[in-house]
Amino acid sequence: MTRLRAARARPSGAHTAMGAAIIACFLVSGIGGASPAKPKDGLQVAPATSTLPVTAAFIGDSYSQGNGASSESLRWTSLLSAREQWKEMNFARGGSGYISTSGVTGCGLAYCPSYLEMVPEVIASRPDIVVVAGGQNDFDDLEMDRYAEGSRIAAVYRALRDGLPDALIVAVGPSTPGLVAGAVVELDSEVQDAAGAVNGIHVSLSEPNAISRASLGPDGVHVDDSGHAAIAARVAAAVERERASMRDLGG
Repeated sequence: MTRLRAARARPSGAHTAMGAAIIACFLVSGIGGASPAKPKDGLQVAPATSTLPVTAAFIGDSYSQGNGASSESLRWTSLLSAREQWKEMNFARGGSGYISTSGVTGCGLAYCPSYLEMVPEVIASRPDIVVVAGGQNDFDDLEMDRYAEGSRIAAVYRALRDGLPDALIVAVGPSTPGLVAGAVVELDSEVQDAAGAVNGIHVSLSEPNAISRASLGPDGVHVDDSGHAAIAARVAAAVERERASMRDLGG
């Protein structure tokens, strides 16, 4: 069964973690968006009268940077943003991860920071939504020290929530074109727990597997346009489920 639910530690009143304005713009953003609602917990949501676009910041690795896609507009982050009518701010860096940093061969720059190191720049951009994706580059670190990896993952989400108390946080787990086992399952679980602790949404790309070997590009590492489309569709389904949940709370 596809895991598109909110992260496991999320309390029933978690929508109070987002400000009224963010809930309003989230409800009306995207294809088929509805009018703002009044959740059960009594949080009054004002009508969304601003014409400013909903901004979404993406933290990720080479998949989120768009490697393998035939054009930037066909990378999964851009496909998702176009579907949801978000203004995309892409902070992804190839070769990076929750712990992993990168350089010229991974991201094209002399140094590309880890996700945690990227958080201050993301917070400074003041997005309405933050999507954190990936983790494949951390598999080796996870196998060496799961506790250290879990702590770093948790730190990323805590820092985002501290700096962006009203933002919607979406945590997209790692992907693999092969067997879903071992490090993939463990890292996905760590991401789910960390997202739940800050009232974020967790999206698994491995239950069931969103990509396959058939969607790999010529380099055998990155997905092609079909793989990017599959990832975008999986995350979009989770976003729509969250939107529907908010509508339900509004009665």
